[in-house]
Parts: sequence; C-alpha cells; structure tokens
Amino acid sequence: MGKLKGFDDSVEILWQDKKRILGMPISFTTYALVCKPGLYTKLVKVTGLFTTQIEEIHCYRVDDIGCYQSLTDKMFNVGTINVYCNDASCDILKLEKIKNPLKIKQLINDKVETERALKGMRYAEMAT
Repeated sequence: MGKLKGFDDSVEILWQDKKRILGMPISFTTYALVCKPGLYTKLVKVTGLFTTQIEEIHCYRVDDIGCYQSLTDKMFNVGTINVYCNDASCDILKLEKIKNPLKIKQLINDKVETERALKGMRYAEMAT
C-alpha cells in the first residue's frame, strides 16, 4: 500500500486514504489505520507539506464513532468520520472527506472491539 510518513517498514497499513476534494485525493492530509502485530492498532492523521503534524489514537481508547455524509458527499461517495476518544491530546479525530465512509467506519469499529478484547478491556458506561 505504500509507506506512511513517520512509521517504519514493520508497521502494517490496514487502510489508507487522503482527504478528497470533489472526490479527488488532491490534498496534503493522509489518514491511515496502522497495525504493529501483537502491539497496537492506531488511527493516524498526517497533515502538511512543508511542516508535518501527526495525530494518533490507539484503537482501544476509542469511545464512539460517528459518520456524516451530505448530499454532495453521497454524489462523490465520500464522507466524514468523527472518532471520539478519551485521550487528553486529541478528544476528536476527524477523518474528513474519505472514500467509502460507512465501510471504513465498520472497519475501525471492528478493530476497536478486537483491540479491547486483546487487552482484556471492557467499556463500562458510568451513570451519573
């Protein structure tokens, strides 16, 4: 699939896409779901051309996932996925204007559940 900036060759890229403009991947924002088998699975957002900003979220920290598609987005088969998590550095990661958003939302959701099961974690909602 190619190399992702900031990661070595031992990292497996499960999914990768760019932010799309009118359905075309012509931006400097790349999104990826990366895995280092046995260690972690992360959602990654790499932004920039001359300067680079990398945001990462471990999948087991994801609380909720939402998806939004406008009428124009549906015409180009793109959409925005909002990933909500309990991370102090990044509480919402937006995967904007990606191709096949419903399919990718399901892929992320499956990886979140798998990571939680591997780490023996359960998500418990607390009533206040």
